[in-house]
Amino acid sequence: MDEKEIRRFCLEKAIEIFSWRKEFFFRKNYGPLQLADVIYRFITEGKVEEFELPGTKG
Repeated sequence: MDEKEIRRFCLEKAIEIFSWRKEFFFRKNYGPLQLADVIYRFITEGKVEEFELPGTKG
């Protein structure tokens, strides 16, 4: 996979995760593009960012 394909994959997964939003709450001001970037950094760099637990409001 080249970088463009990885970024597309990350955005698709972020949109899928946000479709679960009615069941979980995410950090305020967090959208699919920010989440896609977090997923991308995890895939390419192995960097793990902390998130609030599902079902909690921040």
